[in-house]
Amino acid sequence: MSNPLQKISRAKKIKHSNTEYGRFELKHNDLKILGKEDSYLLLEVHEICKNEDVEFHELVVIDSKLSNGDCAIVGSECKSNEVEEMQKTDILYLFVSNQQNTENHCYAYEIKHRVGNSEKIIIEMIGQWADTCFFCKYLYELAYRGIEPPCSSNLRCHVGVITESFEKNTLLNNWIEPKKQSLITTKPQNFFEQKLQAQQSETEKKLKILQDFYNGQAIINGTILPFDVRIFDNQRKVLHFVDGILQ
Repeated sequence: MSNPLQKISRAKKIKHSNTEYGRFELKHNDLKILGKEDSYLLLEVHEICKNEDVEFHELVVIDSKLSNGDCAIVGSECKSNEVEEMQKTDILYLFVSNQQNTENHCYAYEIKHRVGNSEKIIIEMIGQWADTCFFCKYLYELAYRGIEPPCSSNLRCHVGVITESFEKNTLLNNWIEPKKQSLITTKPQNFFEQKLQAQQSETEKKLKILQDFYNGQAIINGTILPFDVRIFDNQRKVLHFVDGILQ
């Protein structure tokens, strides 16, 4: 029995002629499908990360080991071609086992040089994680379309960020605490305070996102998920996947 992911015509096999010494560079919005025979490959994701107007070249290497019959779809900054405004993460990895009633996995990971020093980056990542997880679920349902029972396996979503620095104290002191202090907790006494309170809903929304992030979780498509922070001390990072599980 073939793996359901092999039905995804957009995901192409990697040609050996396009590899160099077992390395293959993933291009943006170019889905690739992996099987056991591709376990020797090291997939490279190259990103230019800006931090305070300084550019950093980041390299993430994906090492994927699969068993007979299992498949994974992998990509960088991939999205649905039908949805123009869809956000996307630097890494997408969707694993489907060839075994019935087995939990399958999708991963949406961003690459950032630093995390915690920018409110904007954190809020943007929530949207990127949400849209990439949604896209993975779309691919998953497409793969199982026409199979009885449909979507016979469960899909578990994982989100995370790959970085060289997670500045939790900066996040707390520069972004969370000032927002807390700006909130009006008493009944408005004048027109000015009424106007401020009317603007508080957006501040409260951002505060909730930042507090959740500080506490290691995020609301993704209505579900609270823990997020993974992978901290590396160099510009070459390696993600090891074994049978669909990020080690």
